[in-house]
Amino acid sequence: MNPRKPTTENATEPRGEELRRKEREAEEGGGAERREKQHAAGKLSARERIELLLDPGTFEELDKFVLHRCDEFGMEKQRLAGDGIVSGYGRVDGRLVYVFAQDFTVFGGSLSEANAEKICKVMDLAMKNGAPIVGLNDSGGARIQEGVMSLKGYADVFLRNTLASGVIPQISAVMGPCAGGAVYSPAITDFIFMTEATSYMFVTGPDVIKTVTHEEVTKEALGGALTNNQTSGVAHFVARDDAECLAMIRELVSFILFLIPGFPKDYLSYLLGFSPMPLGAFVLISTVGRMPGTWLLSATGAGLVNQSRTALRILLILMGTIVVIGFLFRGKILQALRHASGHRPPHGTGSE
Repeated sequence: MNPRKPTTENATEPRGEELRRKEREAEEGGGAERREKQHAAGKLSARERIELLLDPGTFEELDKFVLHRCDEFGMEKQRLAGDGIVSGYGRVDGRLVYVFAQDFTVFGGSLSEANAEKICKVMDLAMKNGAPIVGLNDSGGARIQEGVMSLKGYADVFLRNTLASGVIPQISAVMGPCAGGAVYSPAITDFIFMTEATSYMFVTGPDVIKTVTHEEVTKEALGGALTNNQTSGVAHFVARDDAECLAMIRELVSFILFLIPGFPKDYLSYLLGFSPMPLGAFVLISTVGRMPGTWLLSATGAGLVNQSRTALRILLILMGTIVVIGFLFRGKILQALRHASGHRPPHGTGSE
């Protein structure tokens, strides 16, 4: 007599428990004690930041169980699910946004070959889908235990920064003490936010400066939020804390208008009110008094000032009127341009 086979429910229950255990471990990051240190320093955890950035319940995490591949210097005994990066996509005021957040509680948020691949993946998806990419940076730089493989990871990220430039909005928030490779990528993105007293951006820290040049300089003077916003000009916005920084990013994203692909069918369908706005190229124009100094910042393809159908229709009417007038009076317009440039047609041509 054959032994009784386990039911499907009994067979899958252990696997379900294992999956839930792994999810809890991934969400725990570096542990409660390290998270408390983050809070004591006035900083939120990576997952808390993403929760504040995105609309509630919209975050879909990718590569949650990724582990690093380093087997040297005792690293084989220190493998945490996610490997210090929380990445995925969600919505900001209903708009699709891709995001990654460095978890300072896991190896100081350092970049490994494995978690660099996670960043590259969401950047590739953002370019493919025509959506903004938001990076929440809180990292000490390259993971030294991995040596050149970590530096290779930075090279892959930098490549995507250049490929995405002028194609999608790239938004960076420096929310911790970032140095070396951890600031090269944010520095070449479109918009950079920093938080007072908790964020720093510098190629190398005060201790190295003192050793090499014998100068004593504080972290704040070398690469603090005000230094990079007022003196170097690397950063563009300063926030009091993490919560305000993330609220400012949400406000910035609200100015981004997505158009094309799907032009003209999807575009006309949107104007007529039959479908939501299609994704694609963007134009960003700020409203006076809301975000001073960020007027027309970038455009790839067609775009407009705001996301209301009324504004779009009005501008289309104006553009259509200009085209019609230009076509009907093209002869006189060309004649006026020739006259303004001092050009005179030969006698007897009849053009006078």
